[in-house]
Amino acid sequence: MNSEKWRFIAEMVGIAAIVASLAAIVVELRQTQSALVAATYQARAYQAIEHNTALQEGERMLPLLARANLTDTDELNALSPEDKLRLKTFFTSRRIDADNEFFQYEKGYLDEEYYKNSLIPQIRQTAPIWRALGVRESRTSFREFVDQVLSE
Repeated sequence: MNSEKWRFIAEMVGIAAIVASLAAIVVELRQTQSALVAATYQARAYQAIEHNTALQEGERMLPLLARANLTDTDELNALSPEDKLRLKTFFTSRRIDADNEFFQYEKGYLDEEYYKNSLIPQIRQTAPIWRALGVRESRTSFREFVDQVLSE
């Protein structure tokens, strides 16, 4: 009977240790997710700073964006092939960035405030331009998201 009692105690200690380690893992996962969300936000900030710095220091892109009426399809089509390619490349990068942010939102790494106050307005402003330039969304879920935003 005594060995049975010790076996029971050992099993209970083992179960308690397993429960404690699972609780520790849950806490670690939450901390890791918070750190990942913060790192993602920081990476977006660095990317935006780098993009804006390169844009303002560029000799061709900023003047092109300033003079071209990006909402006029006829004016976009009238651009020189070189300028049109510059704009297409620029707005392809804007599409890739927006797709990346939407993917992060889908996976839970992009906060709701940024999604509503930054990503959606960015899509409303830039998606019609990238589409007019022939840039398409490759991921189905992102294309559906863009269609939804533009229809609102």
